Amino acid sequence: EACGAAGVRNVVVITAGFGETGEDGAARERRLAELADEYELNLVGPNSLGVMSTPSGMNATFGPENALPGGLIFMSQSGAFVTAVLDWANDNGIGFKDIVSLGNKAVLDETDFVDHWGSDEETDVIIGYLEGIEDGREFIDTARETSQDTPIVAVKSGRTSAGAQAASSHTGTLAGSDKAYEAGLDQ
Repeated sequence: EACGAAGVRNVVVITAGFGETGEDGAARERRLAELADEYELNLVGPNSLGVMSTPSGMNATFGPENALPGGLIFMSQSGAFVTAVLDWANDNGIGFKDIVSLGNKAVLDETDFVDHWGSDEETDVIIGYLEGIEDGREFIDTARETSQDTPIVAVKSGRTSAGAQAASSHTGTLAGSDKAYEAGLDQ
């Protein structure tokens, strides 16, 4: 609320304890989304590692290192996976333009970012590690249009029952049907 009242437009909520923790947390997350809507905030998270953009030198994460500059985009619901990919990429000289840890996706989700990066001429490839997709039809339509000019590589986690449970427990995301994801991503 304070950010909106101060005219802030872009917010990253790193804090956990929202939808992934049960009904009380889910209520807090709904309130966060309501405030973002009321104040027209672009909000990443909550429960996010943060956001990084090498062209501007911005590192709004609590991760241990910066990305090397490059043309790759990486988005993931898992902050731990972001850290692992960043560590590997830095060790191997692979650079990124932007990295986004989506977290619980209370406001902005994978479709919003694919749409944004799809119109960015400096983006070479969009890579997504997805535990769940908020609106499958909208995502597929946006990805289909974006992939005409910018390749998209998507990995769907939570393919086993244990993996789906792990995804649900740390971001509150329901993993969904593998067959539905495969059919959609094949498009």
